[in-house]
Amino acid sequence: ESSADRIAVDIVQKLGYSMNGFSNIMDKIQAEERLNASENQIGYLRTHPMTADRKQNISHFLKNTPSLQNDDSFNRIRAKLVAFMMDENQALLQYNSTTNNDLYAQSIIDYRAHRFDKAFQKLDTLISKEPENPYLYELKGQFKFETGKIDEAIQNYQKAYDLTNAPLIGIALAQARLEKQDKDNAQRALHLLEKAVLKEGNSG
Repeated sequence: ESSADRIAVDIVQKLGYSMNGFSNIMDKIQAEERLNASENQIGYLRTHPMTADRKQNISHFLKNTPSLQNDDSFNRIRAKLVAFMMDENQALLQYNSTTNNDLYAQSIIDYRAHRFDKAFQKLDTLISKEPENPYLYELKGQFKFETGKIDEAIQNYQKAYDLTNAPLIGIALAQARLEKQDKDNAQRALHLLEKAVLKEGNSG
């Protein structure tokens, strides 16, 4: 367990995430131990080290943990997952304010409920606040594509691709261009797919 803890700490630190969640889990485990373990139980009689010892080691790493770099990205991803996957009422319980992440989630919730005008209004408001965020244009491109507005989908996917040069966005852009069913867009789509293959290889 000590080795596993060390590996976990190394991975979390390399990814740039906070160790606080790890520490909180240890607190919960220790609370359960207090309820279930005998008072005279000592560490070397157990198959796992004492949680207090594990917490002490983790605390040592926490002192030197870098600040959380990906917190904003993580929260945005979480908002997207909740909005797309959870029941509307449950999602709105979590995202019901006027923060950017809440606005992002609400635009997805509106879209899923076929309130397209509201979805695009919220998304455009967010784009005005974060004009260099490629993933807002990607999401708008997705919404436009799925609602049959191919020209607008291409425009937004192109903006997202220009900002990131990301292969997956390039593939989405290629798909939208193929919907135009003309030679010029077909050639552009082929070029995008060739670039995606070169970058992604056989990742599937």
